[in-house]
Amino acid sequence: MVELLITIAISGVVITAAYTFLFANQSAYFLVMARIDAQSDAKSAIDNIMTNIRSADQKELLKQQSGNSLNLKIPNNNGILIDYTYTIVNSKLVLLKDDVEFIVATNIDGANGFYFTEATEDKLITVKVKTLSQRYNRTATFEVENHHKIKVDI
Repeated sequence: MVELLITIAISGVVITAAYTFLFANQSAYFLVMARIDAQSDAKSAIDNIMTNIRSADQKELLKQQSGNSLNLKIPNNNGILIDYTYTIVNSKLVLLKDDVEFIVATNIDGANGFYFTEATEDKLITVKVKTLSQRYNRTATFEVENHHKIKVDI
């Protein structure tokens, strides 16, 4: 009888340790997954924005003011300038093109999750995207920044 009680007590300690280990690893897993989501959203958004900035009319880009939205004029195949506008709508970075919304990234970190800085004296612009991701009460943020040197003189 005593041996049985000792065995049950030892088993209880081992099972408690196993469950503690399992829950700690599960918590770490969800935090890592939240970070991956945040990084993925921010990186894909900055890639999309920088691709369009490189295609945009550089003279118009020089006139762009700093803020939470970015207006680009990109020539189509016929040379006609099409308006592209990046803005934040309900924690999503949205591209408006021809009155159609395209979601560029989700989980944008509020009004400060996207910011464009106007051209400096050396014609350098900066674009910042900050994302926020949550998984099972685990929160991760990620901020990415990219620069573009404007290639034209006015």
